[in-house]
Amino acid sequence: MPSKKPRARTTLSEEQKREVIDLAVAAGIRAYRSEATKHQKEIYDKRLHNTKLLMRNYRSLKEHSENAVFDAATAEDDDVNEILNLMSEWAKEEDTTIESIKKSAAKTKLIMDHVDEMLRIYKAACERSKKPEDMRRYSVLYDYYVGDEEFTLEELADRHGVELRTVYRDLRDATARLTALIFGVEGVLHSR
Repeated sequence: MPSKKPRARTTLSEEQKREVIDLAVAAGIRAYRSEATKHQKEIYDKRLHNTKLLMRNYRSLKEHSENAVFDAATAEDDDVNEILNLMSEWAKEEDTTIESIKKSAAKTKLIMDHVDEMLRIYKAACERSKKPEDMRRYSVLYDYYVGDEEFTLEELADRHGVELRTVYRDLRDATARLTALIFGVEGVLHSR
């Protein structure tokens, strides 16, 4: 059986120890910053995705918020309790369902009011801009998602006298700007 040789111990000078620590700290900071940047991008991507969902479903969400049986702006708790008392023969889970519907209607109305206000602010910013493409981007977004009349992307390209790819770019850029308005500073961090 071969004998094991004792390993030679290497001792580091204080300067070498500081250098190793500094390298480890620098590597840790880089890893942290990379992870933080990745996390911020994920947050932005989710918010951008949510803005796209809001805009794609704008018309139906708006109709839902305007036609909900429970109007969050005018319903009083006493009114709701009176309605629930009149329906006292309903099972407890049905009461929970009614409460859930009421909350859903209130949330939808609140979200749509916020989106409408941010659209108003975005439009005002585009109107003040010296770049004509800013107003076109707002118009493309509004006409495609919000306005009473629905347009195809091709119709919007013809309407604005631009290429189809410009309409896609306008929608992308306008949605990014709207994301920043809807979600605040977090919506700006990774927008173009």
